[in-house]
Amino acid sequence: LAINVTGTCFPHNCGYYLTESFDVPHGFACAIFMTDLLEYELEHNKEYTLEFFNKTGKSLDDFKTASVNFAKFLFTVFTL
Repeated sequence: LAINVTGTCFPHNCGYYLTESFDVPHGFACAIFMTDLLEYELEHNKEYTLEFFNKTGKSLDDFKTASVNFAKFLFTVFTL
């Protein structure tokens, strides 16, 4: 019901593949795709995305760095 009411986006859908195929916890799997979503949103919904960056105090590069580090961590924890 929650997804039906609030909607979802592609990190959530793509995360299912990692969860189902490699037993990566679903929240972690979704996080891997967040920078792709932010890049898309920056191109297609710039004002809203810049507001998000402003409110979080982070930049797209900050999210990219965190995403790469997180992916490296997941590869050490989960045998892919």
